[in-house]
Amino acid sequence: MATYKIKARTARGQKGMVYLYQSIQRTGVKDPELKGLKIKIPDKFWIADKERISKELPDKYLNQFEQFKSVDVLNKYITEKKEDLIKANGSFEFINNEEKTVNDWCQKVIDRTINQGTKARYKNIRNLLEKYQLYYSVHHQKKRTPTKIMYFKDITVDWINYFTIWLRTKNELPNGKIGNAVNSANYKTKGIKTMINKAHKERWYVFNPNPFTLISLKWEETQIEILTLEELIRMKETNYVEVKRTRIKTKEGANRWGVPIEEGVEARNKKNNRYKAKHTLGDISRYFQFQLFAQGIRVSDLLTLRWNDFTFDNELRINKRMVKTKKFINVLVNDMMIDIISCYITKHEMFAGEAIELEKYNNTLRNIRNILKDPFIKKDAKEIAAIDGEIYKQGKFKLVESMILKLASHKTLKNEFVFGLMDNKFFDGSLKEKDEDGKLKFPAVDDNNDFGIMTETQYVKFQSAKTYYNNLLKLVAVQAGIDKNLKSHISRHSYCSLLLEMGENINLYDLMQSLGHAHLSTTEGYIKKFVSKNVDRLNMVISKKVDNGLF
Repeated sequence: MATYKIKARTARGQKGMVYLYQSIQRTGVKDPELKGLKIKIPDKFWIADKERISKELPDKYLNQFEQFKSVDVLNKYITEKKEDLIKANGSFEFINNEEKTVNDWCQKVIDRTINQGTKARYKNIRNLLEKYQLYYSVHHQKKRTPTKIMYFKDITVDWINYFTIWLRTKNELPNGKIGNAVNSANYKTKGIKTMINKAHKERWYVFNPNPFTLISLKWEETQIEILTLEELIRMKETNYVEVKRTRIKTKEGANRWGVPIEEGVEARNKKNNRYKAKHTLGDISRYFQFQLFAQGIRVSDLLTLRWNDFTFDNELRINKRMVKTKKFINVLVNDMMIDIISCYITKHEMFAGEAIELEKYNNTLRNIRNILKDPFIKKDAKEIAAIDGEIYKQGKFKLVESMILKLASHKTLKNEFVFGLMDNKFFDGSLKEKDEDGKLKFPAVDDNNDFGIMTETQYVKFQSAKTYYNNLLKLVAVQAGIDKNLKSHISRHSYCSLLLEMGENINLYDLMQSLGHAHLSTTEGYIKKFVSKNVDRLNMVISKKVDNGLF
């Protein structure tokens, strides 16, 4: 691989003057290969990031070249010399600017992308562009036959503005509706901008000027849904009833989830091979709670959490490479997380003895909790029970902690998923199915747990698990009496909101670290929509001060 640029180097012995060079920087080679263009200009007129000469260049410097009558002609010459350099060195097939298409560029970007999530996003961008071009070619380019082919030379400010209008008023969505909401249209336009800017930045096609720098997107303020503390407690304490996981029409025509399964999902699974529900609604509720208690981890990191992501250095922690950013997040394992994990860890035969001991702890803790809730029990008896409860919780914590660490260091089990929302066999290398190119469809994701690199077939399994989980969260919300469109990401919003509401002396950097954001600006944008309890408190103080002064 190599990068090709036009660079400026200081002219020896001539202060403030530079020579221009063609530059090839090859991967693994320290110094670039340079070839002079025999162009010398003052440094202040060279625009390095755009690889162009400023139009302010005085005529006395332009007059040294007989063939260049203007700065535009000189810049065109520089661009052509760079393209000649690329063509001669085989970076990619050389195509004249007039013939370069957005379609070809999108395919190049898709082909070289490894991350399946990013590749899917680029494919969506390409498909959306081609869908728009079919409309644009007829209604604005006045072509008799619709075409998907888009030329870079045709991308103008008008092209972009018509695109945003089409998104808002003409684009047919998967649900049958016509037209995107403002922010949805902006996100799609931003995706197109990223793809086009990539071509400009890599000098595959150079705009002068780039039309996307001449437009601005206006975003609408939106409300972020969160769970209150009361709703979170209700979610935890609800006794969920299993139902048929298909939707049926009511007499009024509205969709609702099917009738309850009286015997429970496990009994139903045994009787009916066609009905398999590996995860109960209680499981789905606990997974959501785990996300929240684990510093609001993303659903991608919940799905891919393995036993070897747990580490111990005086305390039990999750040290996990995040799927989205590939950066590591470090989470202290708390009582609630241990309580949730304890529901699933005893499935391993090696823990038969621990399972009995764990059940004893759970029975004792249930009895203590009943004592604390009983209004007829005396206060001093409740205080003693509370102390006993803390002792038993610590005992349970240590027991589950030791079980987790055994799995984390186990030769084979360490790579198993903690919650089993995805099947291990698709990621442990045990399946030997191959694609048309002879490559494994389901290669092993090794101990480094880098799920950012998956095959297309693995990514399909990953996406299916996310969809399955989010669909069942809607059932959880209905049964827990939560009148919100419950999605996995709400756990992240809720963690952030509760932390701001209850956390003392919480600062922006701490919040950034806990959420696993790479930049403070991301965290600032994330929290600006949450109600500040400190502002509410100060507002009440002002109100009371003024009120007390009047009466």
